Amino acid sequence: MHPKSPKWLQDIADACALIRRATQDQTLVGYEQDAVVRSAVERNFEIIGEALNRIRRTDPETPSMTTSSLSAIS
Repeated sequence: MHPKSPKWLQDIADACALIRRATQDQTLVGYEQDAVVRSAVERNFEIIGEALNRIRRTDPETPSMTTSSLSAIS
């Protein structure tokens, strides 16, 4: 495992937690109308994608240890 992979995996976990917290009490209509929440969610999906790409480029063994659902995000 690349020395930075644990940090990147933690970044992914943190971003997922923030997305969940930001949307837990939102309806779809409320989400669509709240630009601040949408921006926060979009930024955290970008963080997830960036971390996954770094892992794929520097540590080809780690993606094989993650679930296939992570591949769907990026």
